[in-house]
Amino acid sequence: MVELERWTAVVERDIRASFHHIVVDQLADLEAQLDSLVVRDNRMLSADRADDRPSSFHVPSRYLLFTGRSDVLASLHTLLAPDDRSQDERPQGHPQGRLPVCICGAGGVGKTEAATEYVHRYWFGDHPVFWMRADASANTTADFVLLATHLGLPVRDASKPDDVVSDVKRWLGRTPGWLLVFDNADHPDAVSAFLPPAAHGASHGDSHHGRVLVTTRCQSAAGATLVPLDAMDTDEGVQLLVTRARIDAATQSDHDAQVCRDLVLQMGGLPLALDQAGASIDEKKCGVQRYAALYRGHAELLMEERGWTDRYPASVATTWTISIDQVRASSPLVIDLLQVCAFLHPDAMPVVLVEHILPSCDSFGTGRSAAWQLEKAVWVLMRFSLLGRRQSAGHSGQLADALSMHRLVQLVVRSRLDDAAGRRWAQVVVQGVASHTDTFDASQRWVGLKALAPQLQVCAGHVSAAPTHGSWVGRWADPISSEIS
Repeated sequence: MVELERWTAVVERDIRASFHHIVVDQLADLEAQLDSLVVRDNRMLSADRADDRPSSFHVPSRYLLFTGRSDVLASLHTLLAPDDRSQDERPQGHPQGRLPVCICGAGGVGKTEAATEYVHRYWFGDHPVFWMRADASANTTADFVLLATHLGLPVRDASKPDDVVSDVKRWLGRTPGWLLVFDNADHPDAVSAFLPPAAHGASHGDSHHGRVLVTTRCQSAAGATLVPLDAMDTDEGVQLLVTRARIDAATQSDHDAQVCRDLVLQMGGLPLALDQAGASIDEKKCGVQRYAALYRGHAELLMEERGWTDRYPASVATTWTISIDQVRASSPLVIDLLQVCAFLHPDAMPVVLVEHILPSCDSFGTGRSAAWQLEKAVWVLMRFSLLGRRQSAGHSGQLADALSMHRLVQLVVRSRLDDAAGRRWAQVVVQGVASHTDTFDASQRWVGLKALAPQLQVCAGHVSAAPTHGSWVGRWADPISSEIS
């Protein structure tokens, strides 16, 4: 018995020692690392490094529920991977600089989260990352002034921020191995004013240069490499939804799994919508079937709900409305085009059809052709990713030029119209589609109608939903029905 107690005491001592060595010491090390981090306004500032590299600045904290996007992150790293080799160590002909890289995509598609995940996965802790607000030039300038203090640069005159920006640019031009992120740049071309020459891909200057990453809704940027970020595919979307809703996919019923897939399709795979839907399911404990039923009947109201966390306080509707309000000042025709597209099928809007409908808009001018006015308006909407455009082979082998609009953009646009305005735009679209079919050559009529089938189906829905007393319903119901049949 004495021997057993002695043996037990020895084992207990060894367990305590091992536990202290394996767990307590590691926790102490982790605590020391955490103590060296400062989190302010949801942004993480790393501690001073042991070497002569500066610490990172204003990097957002990592989103623990980040899902998918592996191909995009890999593409970013191919374009942005740091290169610490000296000029002598680099292969002959190695470029002295690289073009800035722009993650471009619609509001709510996850551009900032993709950039944040990339930074934490590939840069943070090994190389300095400087995160700048780029939604307004004044904010970028203010962040550069803060960065100058962070870098220990002497601020000669705080009343002259442009001089401070120049000081930071000179520091960037002579310092290797940094990543400069400009987040939410409405006009990515304006970012160039804050870049040192080496960041432009210039052939002169020290070969030790940094990298530049920009997130923007704009689908074009001069002197930059674009990395488009689209909505999630169905599998990625389902993974995000069930993760955010804390649903155990392993024990989920086949019916619930299908409901999740249908919900992802109805939301067009928009990450912000899926994230907030999952958060709502988790917070309300309502289950995915109940939420899907609510979405079918009250989608516009659910999209108005604010985010459930401080990370994304804005609703999906607010996110899109910001973009819509920004294009509203450009011209009335831009808004009219937005409303026309909101009542068409979202994935297959032939440019020739939209051009045919455009003269029916009150804002259509007579001084320029419909084609000219359409191209100008489309360009404005594409800059803010409210419209997409794609050329593809048509049924006859000819190139088909078509526009697209996210389903939730359509939902937001329509939800902001009163009943009378909604009926008027539905009428404009139905009349335009029906009259467009009359322009088809007899030999190509079947091919044209086949390409127009999605729009005819949408128009049939507008006709069936219109009040029976509407004078235009009877006039256009039969042509639409006959073309569908």
